[in-house]
Amino acid sequence: MLALAQRNYTQASQLLTQSLNAYAAQGLVFAIVRVRRNLGYLALAQGDAATAEYWFRASMQQADLHGLADIALHAIAGLALLHAQRGNVSEAARMLGAVEHLQSFYELRNDPHDNQVREQVRTLIALYPTWSSDYALGSTIPLAQVLAKYT
Repeated sequence: MLALAQRNYTQASQLLTQSLNAYAAQGLVFAIVRVRRNLGYLALAQGDAATAEYWFRASMQQADLHGLADIALHAIAGLALLHAQRGNVSEAARMLGAVEHLQSFYELRNDPHDNQVREQVRTLIALYPTWSSDYALGSTIPLAQVLAKYT
């Protein structure tokens, strides 16, 4: 992730792809799901919304299949950022509300990168007067329903 933070996207892509292949060969589902999410963030940083959406959804789907709620929530936060960047404030706010409620409900730990993503979403949606009601609505949605909608 250092290469991504340094905006060395070519190196980040190579390292993430190598990691994905190595983890897949070993059957390390937890690692595969995390790398897929990180590939989503890489695509988002490169301005490739379609690829970012693909990787976030792939991460969520596999996380759901293997009971990895924490990684699923991280991928949902990434997808919320994508929606916020696209100007889809209602959807981004609902997703953010769901992620934050579900993290608390399942008593999952906070990931520092995930917190940064959530702050970016908040910054992008805070200018819109309806965001708080959409956020509140999102906080009532169960994880299974969120996953069913976005995977």
